[in-house]
Amino acid sequence: MRAFFAIEFNNNIKNYLESVQNDLNKYCIKGNFSRKDNLHLTLKFIGEVDSDKLNTLKEVLNNVALTNSPFTLYLDSIGKFNKGNKSIIWSGIKKEDNSLLHLYNSIEGALSKEGFKKESRNYSPHITLCREAIINKGYIKEVDNLIIEKLPIEIKKISLMESTRINGKLTYIPIHLKDLTWNY
Repeated sequence: MRAFFAIEFNNNIKNYLESVQNDLNKYCIKGNFSRKDNLHLTLKFIGEVDSDKLNTLKEVLNNVALTNSPFTLYLDSIGKFNKGNKSIIWSGIKKEDNSLLHLYNSIEGALSKEGFKKESRNYSPHITLCREAIINKGYIKEVDNLIIEKLPIEIKKISLMESTRINGKLTYIPIHLKDLTWNY
């Protein structure tokens, strides 16, 4: 099973991000837009895990949730990772404090103690809106300058997710959720 830790969004955020995708779609010749139900913020990609490691991942999630408080993030700007003539288009996240980084580091540390490999790159939080986007050359500036509302995202829980294909569609399924409960 392919697994990852994530922050899931409520329907208001998903609906807004879907409207942003619809705006972006006008400027793209083609692209693989994330399905609304799959929109999320990845905290840590694990990759393939055996079923015997699943309980370990659930326990990590439980322990991390106990040491992190709910917090708020904000949608920020549109950005792209370019690879040849294709791009990954994403929404950035504005962080008011270090809560997201603390959550990420808590997960990394707990997983490391369980023998999982630490990420070598710096954490770059973003919400993938479209993969393999080919932007019409006449509209690159429009994509770069697309305004996104700074909507608040209340982070109250974290999820362990499975990435699978159902009827040929990439689908993310929450397999374990936990409320953030630490109180300072």
